[in-house]
Amino acid sequence: MSNDTQERLLDKSIKINYSIIKNIHSNNLKQAATKYKDVLQQLESFVEMNREIYDKRTIFYGKVSQLQKLHKSIVGKLTNNETDGLVDQLNHQVLPLYEDLKYYVRERHFHETYGINVFNKMFGSFKVQGLFEQIDHGVWHDVQHYWKGQFGKFIDPMLHLAYHGVHGVSEPRLISQEMFNKVMLPYFNPLTFGNFYSDKNVYDMLITDEHHPDVVLKCVNRQYFDDVNKDLTPQEARDRLHQYEEDLIIKDSKANDGKGVEKLRYLEGQFELEGDVVDFDKLHETFGKDYTIQRMIRQHALMAKPHPESVNTLRMVTLRWNHDIHYLLTYARFGSDGAIKDNGGEGGICVGVRDDGSFLPYGVCNDASIVHEHPTSGVSFAGLDAIPHFDEFISFVKTLHRRILHHNYVSWDIAMGEDGNPIFIEMNFRGPVWKYQLANEKPLFGEMTEEIIQEVQNQK
Repeated sequence: MSNDTQERLLDKSIKINYSIIKNIHSNNLKQAATKYKDVLQQLESFVEMNREIYDKRTIFYGKVSQLQKLHKSIVGKLTNNETDGLVDQLNHQVLPLYEDLKYYVRERHFHETYGINVFNKMFGSFKVQGLFEQIDHGVWHDVQHYWKGQFGKFIDPMLHLAYHGVHGVSEPRLISQEMFNKVMLPYFNPLTFGNFYSDKNVYDMLITDEHHPDVVLKCVNRQYFDDVNKDLTPQEARDRLHQYEEDLIIKDSKANDGKGVEKLRYLEGQFELEGDVVDFDKLHETFGKDYTIQRMIRQHALMAKPHPESVNTLRMVTLRWNHDIHYLLTYARFGSDGAIKDNGGEGGICVGVRDDGSFLPYGVCNDASIVHEHPTSGVSFAGLDAIPHFDEFISFVKTLHRRILHHNYVSWDIAMGEDGNPIFIEMNFRGPVWKYQLANEKPLFGEMTEEIIQEVQNQK
């Protein structure tokens, strides 16, 4: 049966569901129950059309099974004249599943032929960028042969095929985001200690008391501290803040990856947040009981050049392995469109950095598009000078990692001060490894990949 026919069948079911919702609103439950029999028949027909792929290992089976369970629940409610929550169930559970099945029908070739999870959010981005237009079956075979041999099973090759689409080479050792999140990360980093290590208000005591942004004020569980962790009364904290007649940065101290970061603009004796005047008490309403206020970083001209409005950082990745700290890779993150944040989720651009500190000639955006010039400033990435003394940046993050005992995999956000020295901003214990590898043209674990896969397998 053609995909068009199946889409029409699903569209018909969606239309009937909307009609059923109207019946429920008008309290015509008998007519709603009658129409729902049509919905059940439509689903049975759809499953029969796809009987050859109705396997528990497929995405298709998962979506259909969810629908069948929901249908059973809804039929029971209609039979018993129960309407509480019924419309919400149809709107927010049933109809989205039908839309998912329509999407699957359109993209099923990629799943059934190559084993790609078409519901992965990156699939759509890679496809829009044209990275699947000419899939090389030899690359697909190499990837599956490698992972079957190393890991004992086939994997979703989406990243590997996209990587080939960008760089024109096959690299079976790439670690997919799903493999990293579900298999690698739990092995390297226990979740138990994540929140403690991620609190920016303890960075100076736990990570480093130098080479970090100057602290103006800390708020920890509604208690105030200064830059040397001296207790302050609310009035002392208020007075301390107003000693600074300059723009400041305020951060949710327990958020990461650029979330909860805003600029406090100083204007005519008062602070503004996103254009609105904000007083000391207002900060609690906006940022809660845990936040930190810091002075603005004055960054090096090299890192400021593509986008001076944001503090542009280096995302550097280290790994504790075999009783040593290994440096894995780095990319630079540049903000865009005047935003103060540099992270990819805010529209920033990620540019790979070679081990000698030189930049790769292109950037990777959050939608997987490739750009050779900064979209806001027009600065060419190929024309950027290399980061001076980059080996010192590598030594810096390796030294920091030795102070983190519970986590073996760490992503560091490091700024470059006016004097060219590294400034520690924050650390993260996960990250978009698809982007790390795409931007740096190499696998995350490099020559250690096979050894790591085998060790993770042995510990499962």
